Amino acid sequence: MNPEAQYPLKIWDGLTPNSQQLVIPNKDDWDQVVVEVIATQRRIEQLGITLIQLSRVTLADFEVVAGETIHPGQPIYVRGADARAYRARAGFEEASRVCGFCKAEVTTGNVFGITPTGRLELANWSVPLGGSALLIPGVIYYLGDVTGQIVASPPITGFIVQVGVAVTTTILDVDIKTRVRL
Repeated sequence: MNPEAQYPLKIWDGLTPNSQQLVIPNKDDWDQVVVEVIATQRRIEQLGITLIQLSRVTLADFEVVAGETIHPGQPIYVRGADARAYRARAGFEEASRVCGFCKAEVTTGNVFGITPTGRLELANWSVPLGGSALLIPGVIYYLGDVTGQIVASPPITGFIVQVGVAVTTTILDVDIKTRVRL
């Protein structure tokens, strides 16, 4: 049986769509085919490493300027009029556009980091929870109707914005969902 007819190879570089090419080796070209397959595997491995590196990039490095005093763990939005960050609230159109959570205490005019996705750990959640110091593990949290607060039950007016799930009593897995108007 002729190996050229039985085993054609399709080589894909892993990067370019529709970049497959049909390679029909003959007896003298097997070494070249092996070299091409190894080169293709390396390109695919490099692509995989690049994707892994991209998946590790954290969006928690975003920084904004505070338009008011904001406490750690409070949900924030960026006001269009002045491009500054303010405490979010479920009752109003613009204020319900949560873009992340404050990571540290900040006062008006200062630059601070936000956590738009991922995990946020605080020893004391009393300000964003409106009194209780600890999260309830497994509970889904929503933007509250009180400015800068999160709640375990969605509000009944304004907008419903799911902002995350408590992983432990001190860690919120931030995952801001699309708003729903009530």
